[in-house]
Amino acid sequence: VHDEKGRPMATFTVVDKDYKAHRLFARGHVNGRDSAIGRSARTFPVWNATTGQVNFYKDLWSPTDQEKSEADIMKDLNAHNVPNVPRVMSGGRTSNETKNHKYVNAEWNNCRTHSSDVVSRTLNFVMMEEAGRPLYSFRSAYELLKVTYDAFLVWYLLSL
Repeated sequence: VHDEKGRPMATFTVVDKDYKAHRLFARGHVNGRDSAIGRSARTFPVWNATTGQVNFYKDLWSPTDQEKSEADIMKDLNAHNVPNVPRVMSGGRTSNETKNHKYVNAEWNNCRTHSSDVVSRTLNFVMMEEAGRPLYSFRSAYELLKVTYDAFLVWYLLSL
């Protein structure tokens, strides 16, 4: 799929918590995967053809044994009305799982390592209603600092 200027666009479908399929279009990611190991997160604004709105999408590879997905944590924060946390439309674990942890120390592998970073990982995603806004659009320094404060507060509360 290409946009009106011929630039390539990704298109994919996700299903929300009410089992409604959302057809998404993305021109490019805000940040991309830059490592063969680790979380390899991708984030980008998407045009949701189902609702006609712009949403924000993120996917990442998290350890399979991780207790909660990022979407689950954000849903908990939404349920407790934590300020400045985007509203989750859809998200959670998928059935996609890595296999490289099985072969990292195989005899035939010339890149053998004993790194604990190479573990089984599952693809997780979260789609948020809000796509965010540029930093210059804040009405005041207070508003920007309040958002930053709330983010640190949430991080602190989650680490308890």
